[in-house]
Amino acid sequence: MRLLKMSVKVKYCNRNILIINSIPNSITEQEEAILFDKNFININDQKIKKIHEISQKKIMSVLKELYILNNGPVFCNLFNFDKLNDLGIYENDNQYTLEEKQQLYNLLSRLSGAELFYKKIFKLINFEEFEILVKYNLITFRNIKFYFRNLHLIALGEYDYTYTLSGSYNNSKVLNLLKNNDIYFYETTDF
Repeated sequence: MRLLKMSVKVKYCNRNILIINSIPNSITEQEEAILFDKNFININDQKIKKIHEISQKKIMSVLKELYILNNGPVFCNLFNFDKLNDLGIYENDNQYTLEEKQQLYNLLSRLSGAELFYKKIFKLINFEEFEILVKYNLITFRNIKFYFRNLHLIALGEYDYTYTLSGSYNNSKVLNLLKNNDIYFYETTDF
């Protein structure tokens, strides 16, 4: 038997990630604890509601600008649910209108059909689909990973208005975008 010599080129990979968060720095620990307690969907305190609104708007603005900068297809991975009957949206959830719930359901139906879609990669057709999924992440905190192909950037939406950026995030356009939108960020290798 003859062994074949194979040469494999290993491309340098940046193992660092950038953690971004849109919660205002001015809030107290007590306010932050209330932000994400088990009843956060039905918070009556107007000040806490305002913090949620501001945080959601800031992260939505950043992701919208990343979408525009990408100027091409965006793909996504959906996590933490297997079927369309497990969307994490409750009947009494007042953060979604009936029309928005229907838009989300229709989008997820288009992406997956009746089959399970845990961790599959889907191509988003337009900005409206992207916006529906970002809002879904911001309200339910279900993890969604977005692939901005032309930017060589991956954004993983997680809990408490935190996104993890990996890939080519260390460029002036992305960093200026974060600074201009008053987004807290730091680089780390802990993941």
